[in-house]
Amino acid sequence: MPKYVEDHLATSSDHFTLSLTFPDVRSTPVQPGKIRVTTEDELKRFVEIVELGATGIPLTDSTPEELDELASSLVSLLTSAAKASGRPARKGGRPAPWWTEECADAAAAFRAIRRSYPLGFNQDVQIAKRGFHRVVRRAKRRYWRNLIDGFSSSSDVFKAVRWL
Repeated sequence: MPKYVEDHLATSSDHFTLSLTFPDVRSTPVQPGKIRVTTEDELKRFVEIVELGATGIPLTDSTPEELDELASSLVSLLTSAAKASGRPARKGGRPAPWWTEECADAAAAFRAIRRSYPLGFNQDVQIAKRGFHRVVRRAKRRYWRNLIDGFSSSSDVFKAVRWL
């Protein structure tokens, strides 16, 4: 791999800018991710596409080859219908360890009230927001207290804080 000092990229310090030339490396094709079909509109569209595509699927299924063809056409139909009607699943990190069912319920209630008042200046929205934040604070406090109370050795402490 050739390396060159690039004088035209001088940084006016005692360092030099190096230029590296990498060989042409083709990236591997990206595998398609998961598709979510969750809203009412997406589900309706999915059903419509499957119903339209089901007319082209062969109905005879007496030989193993015909069964294989039927299975592959069903998989192809469902995959293409999901891609056409759904949306890609977000690639998220891992969930917060303190997030509980109570937090999820409070978040859902807050979102429902906030949808009713899109400007957010209503007193009900402010009360729901305060309640949601209170539930989250309590869940975080409970999680950390339980974690700290469960420490029995210094290695437990290091395991707990290694991801912080």
